[in-house]
Amino acid sequence: MSVIVTDTGFAPATQREVVALADLADQTAVDLANTDDPQVLVGRLDQLTLIRVAFP
Repeated sequence: MSVIVTDTGFAPATQREVVALADLADQTAVDLANTDDPQVLVGRLDQLTLIRVAFP
């Protein structure tokens, strides 16, 4: 189960179309592995509505 963390607290994640970082183009949500470099999102943060980070 995925959990969304915001400034208002924790909530269950709703289903969205999410793509891998390598497939990011005109998407508004992205999946990051815990080993991905988040710096690659610089310049795109204002276009994203969801960033999901997978931890082992």
